[in-house]
Amino acid sequence: MLVEKYIASTASPSKVAQSAFNKDVAIQIHRLQPHPALLQPYKKSSTDPNNLVVTSTHIIAAQQGKAVVHVYSREKGGQEAIVAFSERVTSLAFAGEEDEGGVGVLIMGTEEGRCMLWEVATGRQITTPASHLQSVDVLAVSRDSTYLLSGSADSNIHVWSLPALLSFSESSDTPGHSSSSSTSPLHTLSAHRAAITALEAGHSTTSSAIAISAARDSSCIVWNISTGELLRTFLLPSSAISLAIDPCDRACYAGFEDGSIQLVDFFAPNSVTSSTSTSDVQANPLFDPSLQAIPTQALTRDHWQPPSSPSIGACLALSLSYDGTSLLCGHSSGRVSLWDIPIRRFSKVLADLGAPVTNLQILPVEGFPYHRGSGVRLHQVVKPRYEESPATTGGSSNGIVPATYTFTAQFTSTLPSPSTTSTNNTSFISALHHPSFPADLLTQSLRELFSSSTTTNAPSSADDSQRPGADTAALHAEVAALRSSKAVIWEKLLLLTQEKAEMMEREEGREAAGG
Repeated sequence: MLVEKYIASTASPSKVAQSAFNKDVAIQIHRLQPHPALLQPYKKSSTDPNNLVVTSTHIIAAQQGKAVVHVYSREKGGQEAIVAFSERVTSLAFAGEEDEGGVGVLIMGTEEGRCMLWEVATGRQITTPASHLQSVDVLAVSRDSTYLLSGSADSNIHVWSLPALLSFSESSDTPGHSSSSSTSPLHTLSAHRAAITALEAGHSTTSSAIAISAARDSSCIVWNISTGELLRTFLLPSSAISLAIDPCDRACYAGFEDGSIQLVDFFAPNSVTSSTSTSDVQANPLFDPSLQAIPTQALTRDHWQPPSSPSIGACLALSLSYDGTSLLCGHSSGRVSLWDIPIRRFSKVLADLGAPVTNLQILPVEGFPYHRGSGVRLHQVVKPRYEESPATTGGSSNGIVPATYTFTAQFTSTLPSPSTTSTNNTSFISALHHPSFPADLLTQSLRELFSSSTTTNAPSSADDSQRPGADTAALHAEVAALRSSKAVIWEKLLLLTQEKAEMMEREEGREAAGG
């Protein structure tokens, strides 16, 4: 049976608590299908819009008005860590696949116009230069985690290369990205004339992947992420404060301060009309060059109104179901509403959380057969440690991974046995799959230990001439004692090895006699 859940977070505790149970509950996981119910509450949190990230293992929430991030473990059902940063965090996003066991990169927009990247499985933290003039209020990551988009109150959107930002080398192999600018934006999208209020990336992983932005200028713009090209401009009835994209990238939904919803259909009949003939219109009207310079007015019939009573407030957050038939909306009144997309109207109120619902996300559906994960799972986040990149410091790097770079995760299943016919099996692969330690590996280690003890050189005569006589004699005595102790240890190891071999032979003899 398929189970569909959603998670919601609020901006502040309820003024009048509905019950003693939810007095301090600020993050909640609810079941949407088949039977609506509250599944798991999390306490001690208050989040602004665009400040909640959910993975398969953790929930990460940036705290309202603070430079603090709360990390919650979904497995344990409680708070795992409180992480403080040097700048106030104003937005969050996560780069990593849904089936990668929570392993990925947490991206934080700051009040100073920077982006901070935290590898949650290694603790490595990278900070970009202050490329925005004002705070980074919205973030989005492309489906394949190649591009990062940051939107600010300065009306600009920057497109970054995530591989370049995370690279240990100053140079970058990203197309269109010079080696001297590996931590600078690939593109700057500057068609908006007011503060960016919402930003979402599409579901495609090809070079035609799109992103959609909304701003205080009552416009909604569709972009090509890889090229930074403006594809379409849609004029909205008012300024949208939240966005959601159809799973097939055929439309988007915009939420407004009056609680209404606007459907922007990219394939609507009057949206695909161009100066060319009907037979020449491209299959995807977003990429029709004749429409790129012409703003399109959103259709009035696609503007869905909320119920007049009760008042549900501004639409602060939107989220679509996996099949694109249900739209969830979080309102400033604390209500979570359900909209039926096929009939294009408000359906019902699912829950009342008692405080403004600032973040809302429908979780991946559970119950699909033959679901395979990545084989690793993040059990506990590694707290960040700041690391300066060569490009930001003006230094150079040869691209070598530091010796202190450690990846921490759990294997979620038994490792597959190495192939007996494969030529790619190395000594490391064999040791990794061995139940303890291979005998040849132990023998090699003992040989290296013995050889290092026999090749230790005594202090040279030149060194002796520069030392007082008493110190030189003491050093010689210490070296001799170390050599003798190592020789004794080696002899004992050899005796143990011989005894083990004799015991194995006797055991094999007993088994043969018993058989």
